[in-house]
Amino acid sequence: MNLDFRTVVLGGVILFCVCTLLVGSLWRQTRSRFDGLGHSFVGFILISTGLALMFLRGRICPFISVVVVNGLLVLGIIAGLVGLERFLEIYRSHRRDLAIWALFVSFIAYFAYVDPSTPKRIICFSVVLVYFSWRYIKTSIIDVDSSTRKTTFGIGVAFTGFLILGLSRIGAAIFLYRDLHSLELPSGTLEVLLGYSQHALVVLWAYGLTLMVNSRLMAELDRERVKFSSIFDGAPHAIALTRRFDGMVIDFNREFSRLLELEEGQILGRNTVELGFWGSSEERSRIIDGIKSNESIKAVDVRLRRSKGSDMIGSLFVDLVSVNGEGVLLSTIMDVTEQRKMELQIAKMAQTDPLTGLLNRAAFSEEVDRAMEEASSEEEKLSLMFLDLDGFKPVNDDFGHAVGDVVLCQVTERMAKNVGSEGTLGRIGGDEFVVLLPFGEKRAGSVGEDIRLALERPFDVDGRSIEISCSVGIAVYPDHGKDEIELAKNADHAMYMVKKAGGNGVGVFGQTTFDGGWRRKGERDRWF
Repeated sequence: MNLDFRTVVLGGVILFCVCTLLVGSLWRQTRSRFDGLGHSFVGFILISTGLALMFLRGRICPFISVVVVNGLLVLGIIAGLVGLERFLEIYRSHRRDLAIWALFVSFIAYFAYVDPSTPKRIICFSVVLVYFSWRYIKTSIIDVDSSTRKTTFGIGVAFTGFLILGLSRIGAAIFLYRDLHSLELPSGTLEVLLGYSQHALVVLWAYGLTLMVNSRLMAELDRERVKFSSIFDGAPHAIALTRRFDGMVIDFNREFSRLLELEEGQILGRNTVELGFWGSSEERSRIIDGIKSNESIKAVDVRLRRSKGSDMIGSLFVDLVSVNGEGVLLSTIMDVTEQRKMELQIAKMAQTDPLTGLLNRAAFSEEVDRAMEEASSEEEKLSLMFLDLDGFKPVNDDFGHAVGDVVLCQVTERMAKNVGSEGTLGRIGGDEFVVLLPFGEKRAGSVGEDIRLALERPFDVDGRSIEISCSVGIAVYPDHGKDEIELAKNADHAMYMVKKAGGNGVGVFGQTTFDGGWRRKGERDRWF
């Protein structure tokens, strides 16, 4: 199976775009308080643009897809570094960084046109990545005091990962790609692994920026307690003071009023229960118990209800403070509804195939483990189905990958219709699919035959009639495997035997003839 690194790049484009929206939201919400987030936002935009152009390599001119792409990626990293320094109120010249950038672009152009060499281009980029990663680490961990380090530690961890990634790519370029001299994207298991590692670090980078901003907000609130009145009213997040013993609101800021969609006169002197503030009584009890135990709450997500009935997700911070000698609760609420939606989207992207929306290999593997554990405890059977499309490669060769992608999506739709709600589908490769069914081989065989017949029908793509078929192999838990590895191996073997016999059939592991274990096109006998 060939691992398609272009798909990894596409995932990176989507992921960086989502993270760009997240950083842009942080900048928009806090630009009046903190400096530097605008530079970080610009950096994410540059990197997203560079990855998008990288994905188009082979379809646009090499100068843009190679030289410009590398220049944008490094320039984005530099912009992010400037943003981090300005956020920490470090102002220094970056002429040397721009000189390094110009020299780097020159080397990339040289090794793209004068002395074409993929390993040397990879080494050039990786060396620059290692250098600037070290600058990030030094700025966020080494050069800051202990209190600031708590807010920037996530950034340092993310770029420690990027530094290791850069060193890994240097090693790969020296030992694995030294004979590769092409402007095409390198592919393979290692590149895919490094690509997904980069995706994880991108999420960590964006999350570190979020933590850095949130931590700075709360730290400033603690440091400037003596100036509470001015900060209180100008804070970008909802803040309220409530009496500890009955929850009655004794003061609040404008954002709190806006968040609850209530006029100021409707809030003062009422407790949070009367305001209809809580999404549920259980959530209110959980927060109260937490305050009783620790006298504070830090960044706890709660579901809250606005006066007009709409729900929101708030990140709640609660501290017990003294005002005029009376113990009161200082509560800060950050509306993180959109951020949580983006985080869910990022999590979904990490578990699904970007083209078909099916579970990817890792997520499907977790589902198999879970289902096998449940089946074992209830002494039930499971069927694992491996499916490989017959004759799909000519579709890409003759009509192009765009048409092939449409066919794959239509294949997914037909499979989902025949599998129904009981089964779980996944895509583990270019034209390889897997199905998990919560029953034994007889029903699984019937489902496999339904899928075979469905995929045997011609596919219509922009007026083109495209014909393919499929080879299906089935292994049953626990008969054909006690664990996921053994079960998958045997299902794959069963599929291979169908392929070997001519394809367009369904087979169960261990049945070596077509007398009932397999079925192929043209055979009219019953399945078993």
